[in-house]
Amino acid sequence: EIEPGARAQGMGGAFTGVADDAFSIFYNPAGLAKIGHTEVALTNNSWYAGVNYQFIGLAYNLQQNIQAANVEDLGTLAVSFANFDKGNITERNVLGNVTGSINPQDKIITLAYGRALVREEGMGSIMAGANANFVWRLLGNARQRTSHPACR
Repeated sequence: EIEPGARAQGMGGAFTGVADDAFSIFYNPAGLAKIGHTEVALTNNSWYAGVNYQFIGLAYNLQQNIQAANVEDLGTLAVSFANFDKGNITERNVLGNVTGSINPQDKIITLAYGRALVREEGMGSIMAGANANFVWRLLGNARQRTSHPACR
């Protein structure tokens, strides 16, 4: 599994319980409730053989510009885009002759929302979140699209 964000990678992926930034889109959408402003998350990984991974996420706290004291916590809305490019792979026929190349890729768009249900000073919080992923898998001329909600 490829994980965005150096902090989470440095923690060995054990980030779900402490997710408190725009990378919460990937790890735990309930953690979006801890964001009190707009955040952008960026990752770019380049590996050998032309394999690349890019992630961009935007989290926007819906209450950050509302000054009314009687307005409840509106939560944080987020969107992200991830691209996993596996590089060019030589395509061969059954005789072993080169017939071209393919560039397999996975692309994922995620919409997420997180909100604190209960905030108690000194006692902790109860937060909830959800996300929905739309996935494109490109392999040569074949395309596969899937859409499924995922709660983490």
